[in-house]
Amino acid sequence: MKRLALTACLLTFAFAVGASSRAAEAAAPTTVAAGSMCTCVEPKRPTCEVWWQTSAIFSGRVTRIDTVTEEANGESIVKNLVNMRVQERWRGLQGQREVVIATGTGGGDCGFQFETNQTYLVYANQSASTGRYETGICSRTALIDEAAADMAFLQGIETADPVVELYGMVYRERQSRMPGDDPDRRLDPGGPLPEIGVTLTDAAGQVHETSSDIDGWYELGGLAAGRYELTLSGESVDETSRWRLRIPVAPACIWRNIIVRPTTRPQTSSQQR
Repeated sequence: MKRLALTACLLTFAFAVGASSRAAEAAAPTTVAAGSMCTCVEPKRPTCEVWWQTSAIFSGRVTRIDTVTEEANGESIVKNLVNMRVQERWRGLQGQREVVIATGTGGGDCGFQFETNQTYLVYANQSASTGRYETGICSRTALIDEAAADMAFLQGIETADPVVELYGMVYRERQSRMPGDDPDRRLDPGGPLPEIGVTLTDAAGQVHETSSDIDGWYELGGLAAGRYELTLSGESVDETSRWRLRIPVAPACIWRNIIVRPTTRPQTSSQQR
């Protein structure tokens, strides 16, 4: 697996060592709108990771685009409501032949620029507040002619080997000075942890092992969907701790960073759909 470009948003999809365990849905790609610019905080994740975390994935042709102005939190927001005729579907939209996708109008709102009579591969998530399906430029939505790799993966899901690749980075969290701390106390600057053993054990007792490389990167392949116990070994980690990991679906790939927090007993916190 070719490495993903890691951004400032390294804490996303992570086992946080030193926080209480919880399960939460992974959010849609994070965006930051600044002035007339839109910045995707996270890199676009690969199809094998995105497909099982997205509410609706389909190909469809744009039949009409309506621009509307809505009120939200005391502000007027302009959106495009894109009417589409569904051609193929891989997630969601059961039985639907027509769908309306909401997106921004472009610029700082991170909206995707659809055109009438064009065909697209759409990745959309359903808004909890409006119930509408929404997409934007930080998703994998693209013109169908520019989505050959995505289409090949989606069309092969049913016949693909049901295996999962787990990958990410092992690193120490940077230590911050708290009120009342000794001003002369040296703080841990954090950073990648090389040569840390990462072990997954499934319910049947089968063990999958690897170690982080010089950059703290690890990869474990050939995993099946199911529940696992994760342990770490090596310098700077608590080798007695155990964490639970659930792999919900296969085929897939899953990005999970493992964060070791300084001066605390390791525990885990993960985000997964």
